[in-house]
Amino acid sequence: SQMIKGVEEVLDQHGYHLIVTSAGEYRSNKSYFNLINEGRVDGIIIAITNIDDQDIKRLDAFDIPYVLMNSLHNKAKYCVGSDDESAAKSAVSYLIENGHRQIAHLAGKFYSDIGFRRLSGYKNALIEHGIPVNESLIVETDFTEDSAYEGIEKLLEHNENPFTAVFTA
Repeated sequence: SQMIKGVEEVLDQHGYHLIVTSAGEYRSNKSYFNLINEGRVDGIIIAITNIDDQDIKRLDAFDIPYVLMNSLHNKAKYCVGSDDESAAKSAVSYLIENGHRQIAHLAGKFYSDIGFRRLSGYKNALIEHGIPVNESLIVETDFTEDSAYEGIEKLLEHNENPFTAVFTA
C-alpha cells in the first residue's frame, strides 16, 4: 500500500490519475488488457504474482509504458519487487535464532517467482543453520486465508514430528 501511495502522489503531481485493479493469482482476470485495448490508459502498473511470456509479448505490442510489481519476469522491460529470498531467509533465521528447529512453510505456488524465491530463502536459512530441509513441512498454498487454513490442517494431519513455528509466504 505504501508503494501505491507513492505512485499516486507522483502521478498526481503530473496530472495523471491512478486506477487500481488486482490481477491476483488467477489467470482468468486480465481486465487490464481491455483497458489498454480501448486506449483508456497512458500506462499501466500490474501487481501480479505470475505472468507468462505470451502476456509480456502482448504488453510489449501495445507500446505503452508498463511496470510489473511483485513479478520479476526476465522478459519484462520494467519490473519492481522485493528481495523475497533475502526477506524469507531473514525471517526463518529469526525463528531459528529463537530456538525453533521444526519450522513449517506455507509456501506460495511453486511455479510463481515469488513463491519460488521465498521457498529458496526458507531452505537457505535452514541449510545455513545446519538444519536439514524436511519436505513434509512444506505445503504449497495459493496466498489465500482459506488455502493457509487447509495447509495447516494438512501439516497437522500428516506430520509425526510436530512443528514449533510456521513461516508463511
